Amino acid sequence: MSQLREILTRQLTEHPIDFGMSEATAILEFLYTAYCLSRESAPPETKSLFAQLGEYLETLPLDTNNAMFLIIIKLCIEHERSVFEEGIRWGAQLALEME
Repeated sequence: MSQLREILTRQLTEHPIDFGMSEATAILEFLYTAYCLSRESAPPETKSLFAQLGEYLETLPLDTNNAMFLIIIKLCIEHERSVFEEGIRWGAQLALEME
């Protein structure tokens, strides 16, 4: 395995990955961006929950509504990213155990 690692390290050093138009600077960022772009839409349950949230937020003043919605979206994004990265770690652990 160490010989393969050396070959891959040399290859990546000599020929860095081109992330194209992505602003990603690491493979996990790139994979997460690709994952997000590949999803067609949210599941029905998620759509329903966001509809309920929207109904509640409509009862608030616009400034409060916008501030709350921004916080909620940031929390959702951060949670989704952390779960995605954890899945990558589980996959890496599985690959190590299969050696």
